[in-house]
Amino acid sequence: MNKNNRIDLSRLKTQWRTLLLSALLLNTAACSTKEEVIAPTPDPTILELKLQAGKLLNPDIEGRASPLVVRIYQFEAIDKFNTSDFFAIYDNDTALLGQDIIFRKELELQPDTIRNLSLESKPEARYLAIFAAFRNLDTAQWKASMKIAPNQTNKVSINFDQYTVTLNTKNAD
Repeated sequence: MNKNNRIDLSRLKTQWRTLLLSALLLNTAACSTKEEVIAPTPDPTILELKLQAGKLLNPDIEGRASPLVVRIYQFEAIDKFNTSDFFAIYDNDTALLGQDIIFRKELELQPDTIRNLSLESKPEARYLAIFAAFRNLDTAQWKASMKIAPNQTNKVSINFDQYTVTLNTKNAD
């Protein structure tokens, strides 16, 4: 064999050791990387609603209690709802309030009944609002609203009397 074709064993051993040491260091580095810290998921925002309709709910012209159409909303902003008149909301709520509406549910309440609803609120919802379509608008308090406390259960009692809707968060049970 001539000198050019001969394998230099000492050089091969050095390259082999370097390769082995590099692999060992990479393996050690991979095992010692810090674990990714994941932020805890915030608690959901829950709305526990207790809708209570009075015995004399929404009386007709003869004084008889009548069913009441109710809308439950969750809004990101409440200003348009608070400043809009009854018919604008009743006839055209989605066009008028559309970009602020996060949730909308319409239901009919019968006099002298209680209805419980549990809703999970979306994170962007900031306000709960109630719209009640009373027959006598001249004396009715037909809307009510409140700020939603985020990341907890909001227990809300919603009372519907003859011509009023009120929200109460202290005695919701």
